[in-house]
Amino acid sequence: MEWVPICCSAVKQIDAQQDEAELILASLQNTFVFTMELLSRGSDNDILLMKDRLTSQIQYVEARRPLAKPDNIHVGELHIPSFIAPDATEDSISNLFCTPPTHCDTTIVNAPSEESSSNLDVFESMFNDSPFKQQVVHNYLSQALCITQFDCETKKDRHQTWPSAVTVTPRNDIVVVDEKNEVVKMFSEQGRFKKGFGAQLGKVVGVAMNLMGDIAVTSKDTVNIYNVNGKFKDSYRIYMAEKLAGICFGCNGEVILADNSVQTVSIIHGGQEDLRYTNGDLKTIIGDFQEPKYVAVTSTGDVVISDTKKHSVTHHNNFGVLQFTYRPDWEDFHFPRGICVDKHDNVFVADTGNMRVCMFDQHGMFLNRVLEPGMCPQKPTSLCIDNSGNLVVTFMYGEVGIYMY
Repeated sequence: MEWVPICCSAVKQIDAQQDEAELILASLQNTFVFTMELLSRGSDNDILLMKDRLTSQIQYVEARRPLAKPDNIHVGELHIPSFIAPDATEDSISNLFCTPPTHCDTTIVNAPSEESSSNLDVFESMFNDSPFKQQVVHNYLSQALCITQFDCETKKDRHQTWPSAVTVTPRNDIVVVDEKNEVVKMFSEQGRFKKGFGAQLGKVVGVAMNLMGDIAVTSKDTVNIYNVNGKFKDSYRIYMAEKLAGICFGCNGEVILADNSVQTVSIIHGGQEDLRYTNGDLKTIIGDFQEPKYVAVTSTGDVVISDTKKHSVTHHNNFGVLQFTYRPDWEDFHFPRGICVDKHDNVFVADTGNMRVCMFDQHGMFLNRVLEPGMCPQKPTSLCIDNSGNLVVTFMYGEVGIYMY
């Protein structure tokens, strides 16, 4: 038989399958090592969190069995590689390229559901029987999976799109500040453009949801409030402010504002209505910054601040006292920008210069590189957590991605 070609789609399919199997195997191997350490020294809370993570990992692995032989494999006009016999039939070639990679141990990847259930039962019994004396961090041990990605550029844009901040409304609409075009854009969670607003404000920089479910936008010396439909409601001029940037709201009503003109971050303890009277005792000032552009707040009221020009991310209590500085595992931050906090008080940092997004626990311990350079379409600029617990990331020049982590 003459040399026969292989369908390119089949080759790509098996390559992707092989890469995924290797990633899953590496993740499970790391999980095993970390779990043994956790069982010997972890706290009850860490163990329960790790149990949830393992459960989801096993369920994911169960769902990712090798793909069946595709129907569209056919012989075309290219020569097949030398490792295939000259007399190979089309079916034998197809079967060869639908077989899981032999050099990767797939016994873990293809574990049957009964065995998985048994493993979970053993693991749960170990939770109940083991003494846990010391706190150790729990590591999610896997990178983020992209759910949705879209471009926030619109036909009305006059300049290159530059998303500087992002938040998510209670309706799951994604609100993006386009700093270069001086407008706030609202998209559905699928990426459909719904409307733009705030163009009359001039330069807009920061955005966040307040406790009433309204959208707060910073511009120059003012905090502007819009409802979830983007309709203007109110504005608050901040005393002695000139160049407001990041904004966020604590669970106790406090408002945190970054001001680049005086290189400070203010904690306004009285709530949104007290923004009109921020020259009094309700205000705590945190200084010693060069460009404090992004802020986030934990469930306990602690404040996380990224200083882009200082290449640092710091953690302060709600009185402004420095608690610690975040340190990534590979190298120092390089122009860190957006930050956000999830429901477990894990902190995410857009390490813009290094083209990564990294994750830390509530004590500042590095957990994971959620996004790597090869996973980012451009440099990440801002972050938030949506209502489903997914990570929303904006990228330089207009891309927006939603990631499961």
